Amino acid sequence: MVFTLKLETNPKENKVIIDKESINQFDQRIKKLQDSFLNYESLLSIFESEREHYVLLISLLIGIMTIFTIYFGFTRLVEKQEYEDIKNDLEKLKESLYNELIELDKKSFTFELKNINDQYSSDINFVDNNHQIITELNKFVLHLELKFSKLSNKINEYDEKFIEDQIYYIRNILINASKYAKKRGLIENPLLDTNLNPVFYTITKELYKNVKPEIYNSIVNKLLHIHPTAIFEDFKSK
Repeated sequence: MVFTLKLETNPKENKVIIDKESINQFDQRIKKLQDSFLNYESLLSIFESEREHYVLLISLLIGIMTIFTIYFGFTRLVEKQEYEDIKNDLEKLKESLYNELIELDKKSFTFELKNINDQYSSDINFVDNNHQIITELNKFVLHLELKFSKLSNKINEYDEKFIEDQIYYIRNILINASKYAKKRGLIENPLLDTNLNPVFYTITKELYKNVKPEIYNSIVNKLLHIHPTAIFEDFKSK
């Protein structure tokens, strides 16, 4: 994301402004992060579970306040030679704020993985589109397809290294989702084997369909490294 700086001049004044389109793009990025938080019960629960999110959010808000303070403060008259110094200061602030946004977004994604794993580790009842408790395998499979299709779209936003760093969370989701289905009598075998476990098959199928090939292959290789007994379907050959 780039903030565009402009120096408006006329015979009487020089004025530094931030391009309105840049502000709109920044606003859209903030709204995107806000929308991701709305998937959780409340911001308070996020702050209590992940205090680092609280620190980053405070830093983000301070950055936003600072950039607009600079914007309004420097609409006063400035000497032409001061323009480069002002531009450099704003560029540094932009870079710092952008990095904070990236870190906050990554921590939000990690928290979402933890949240999904916690759901399958608990006795929560999942419901279908008709708000009926899921008690059949075919409905649970549909639930998994929807959930991991959406998760796959988010995975595609990150690089392989970051996703590899989340491999234990992903492994735990696969295990606990299988155990959940076994406990509810939906499947017989909770092993991470696509030939025996419909839950494991469904999740890996959704990842294969929706995640970038290089990231999917990276996930599989890392999972086999930490869970060598896992057996994956060769979707490519089908």
